[in-house]
Amino acid sequence: MIKLKNLLNESEYTPITKKEVGKIGFDSPEEVEDLSFKFKVRRMPQQDGVLLHQVITFEVFDLPDNYRMAVKLRPYHLIFGESSLSIFTAFGLNSIAGLNKKDCEAHLAKLAADGKTEKDDAFIAGLVNYAGAELFQFFNAERISKPGWSNRVIPHEGVHIARNLISLFENPTIDTSASEWWKDAPEFTKMEDASEEFFAEVQERASGVALDRWDKIKGQLKK
Repeated sequence: MIKLKNLLNESEYTPITKKEVGKIGFDSPEEVEDLSFKFKVRRMPQQDGVLLHQVITFEVFDLPDNYRMAVKLRPYHLIFGESSLSIFTAFGLNSIAGLNKKDCEAHLAKLAADGKTEKDDAFIAGLVNYAGAELFQFFNAERISKPGWSNRVIPHEGVHIARNLISLFENPTIDTSASEWWKDAPEFTKMEDASEEFFAEVQERASGVALDRWDKIKGQLKK
């Protein structure tokens, strides 16, 4: 089975400090929404280039055939940005998940010099990882506004966020706020370790929220 630390190392995971995470504040009270399933939403402060930044927490749910009852998943950040740079802005960092802001800026500058945009070649199309203790799911609006790409990237990242949420649920002793928590983390949950239905249920919820947000955002984008 895949170790959490190995998966994070594959993406060159770079942690941020608890102090840096502590700077992340909320801009609204918690609200309840219903998309045929209920979930709580906390909005983060508006930032340039960040189209949406919300913290999502799904309502407790049961799985069929009593496989798991009272499933309570941890919250995660859902972020849509105008470009790849937005993920750095969202957390106020120069490096996140092993990716550097300077490299991103250089990539965007080269695209502009060639008369291209991230619709042609994105630095980040979508990403699921951790900013310190914070699990996040990020989407690059410019990339996924290319015809057909939202239907690819949103479900794709839905699988990654589902695996993380399920792994944290199945291993409640994991404390992502602890220093280098991933080094001694237990096995990372695979579909055959849990159940196909569990993955499907979580991906369905995560993709449903992301698609709902994308439907609202894409109408506001510049043509």
